Amino acid sequence: MKKYVFIQSDRNINVTSGLDVKNITNPSLAVKDNMKVKALWPQTTVMLLQGKHLYPIVVSTFKSVQSLKEQGFVSIDGYTNDLPEDSKDKTRILELNKKLRSLTDKLLEKEEQEKSEKQVKKETKAKD
Repeated sequence: MKKYVFIQSDRNINVTSGLDVKNITNPSLAVKDNMKVKALWPQTTVMLLQGKHLYPIVVSTFKSVQSLKEQGFVSIDGYTNDLPEDSKDKTRILELNKKLRSLTDKLLEKEEQEKSEKQVKKETKAKD
């Protein structure tokens, strides 16, 4: 699998990975606490620049990018493992990699939390 994707856009467009949230409710309180969530998507906003540019492969999997592709606003023009020699473009891509790596970590944490919550529900059902 390639590391980077070329995306062609006719305008600058901000895209996100989705409307993901993190549950930060404190379940250990004696009094039931209102559900509290923290939005994860503002930290993962990526701007697709006008023209043909290189992005980390994960950007092409965003639902917003897939929708824009179906509507004809953007097109995926190929894949590569090589970074460009242009230092400005290379710096932008490396910053996106760093930004999206934290997204991946947060999403993995969210999945683990959901799995543990499902396990707790299964255990309580088994006791009943």
